[in-house]
Amino acid sequence: MPFFHKLILYITLGFLCLSLMLPGLWEVLRSTPNQSGLVAQHVDALNQLRAYNGMVAAVGFISGITIFNLERNRDLIIVLAIIMLFLATSRTISLFFDGVPGLLTLAYILTEFLIAMILLVFLPPKKPDLSVIEKVRVEGGMDSY
Repeated sequence: MPFFHKLILYITLGFLCLSLMLPGLWEVLRSTPNQSGLVAQHVDALNQLRAYNGMVAAVGFISGITIFNLERNRDLIIVLAIIMLFLATSRTISLFFDGVPGLLTLAYILTEFLIAMILLVFLPPKKPDLSVIEKVRVEGGMDSY
């Protein structure tokens, strides 16, 4: 895998990690809900928002773990791309049902689609399954050559 491709993945996954994990954890561990964003008036709604932010933090954490070995964590990169595609698609559907949001939310939609595309385009190549190669070598008589 070319260094430039790895660098793009490192930057994208690092951005995803920090932009999801830090705010997600902040909102989970806060004693009072954030009044500048979504406002929950009921205990059940507060619980749902904390759970949502916990899930956001978990996705950020997975993004951070993925950085340590891109090739081995190829499947996690695919999962993260799928999550970003679903998120961006859901926001796009919301445009039709709920109306056009502010510029920040529109920027989120574009950023989420962009991150998904980067993760899929620069996906590390699939490594061959060495256990199958070894089995063919031993059982197939490749030792006789």
